[in-house]
Amino acid sequence: KKALKHFNHGIRYCPNDKALLYIRGLCRYELGDENGARKDWNRIVDLGGIDFRKTASVLKEMKGYAEMAEILENSKGMTK
Repeated sequence: KKALKHFNHGIRYCPNDKALLYIRGLCRYELGDENGARKDWNRIVDLGGIDFRKTASVLKEMKGYAEMAEILENSKGMTK
């Protein structure tokens, strides 16, 4: 619920930010607000959509991608 509050603030300031809409949609869905999630995702479509293949390709080209992937892969199964 705290994360949703922060995503709402972010979208208030950047209403056309596809990344914020995407993650807020996931957050809403996890909290049981499936209609709210669909609204966020449909807003992304209205804004021109997201090319996930291109996004994945761009991520892999970023300087810190390999290290991030290694850290995340090595942390599987760990609890905090």
